[in-house]
Amino acid sequence: GEKVIASYLERSWNCNLRKLQKYGSFDFAFEKANDEGQLVVRGFVEVKRRNCDHDKYKTIMVSATKRQSALSLLAATECSSAFVIVYNDRIKFISLLEKPCYTTVGGRFDRGDKSDEEVVLHYETSRLSDLGLSPFNKSYIANAA
Repeated sequence: GEKVIASYLERSWNCNLRKLQKYGSFDFAFEKANDEGQLVVRGFVEVKRRNCDHDKYKTIMVSATKRQSALSLLAATECSSAFVIVYNDRIKFISLLEKPCYTTVGGRFDRGDKSDEEVVLHYETSRLSDLGLSPFNKSYIANAA
């Protein structure tokens, strides 16, 4: 799934996505050639796959620690960011520089483990930009075949 999403984003944004190490703030570095033809990082991309349609929930949630580490990387590099959500029907995104709508304490409560709880930022899905049909959308798959 990740390779399918990466190549979709590379085509959509006319860029190269370089996979970053497993425990970084972002999944990919967003690279484009500069005027000298050197591949330089212009931004960072975090991808989340959601097994539902884009309009099922009113908000998307982002871990506060994920945004915090992302903001320090963005401040250091002066690059942009994209938090990409791949739904079954559409692909949407928002910059992690955007302020969240509100904050809650969330996470998994089913295991009775306090360490599963964390501070979570909520972004209303109406604020997300649309990138187009998801590569997991039936009509997208039919057209690609």
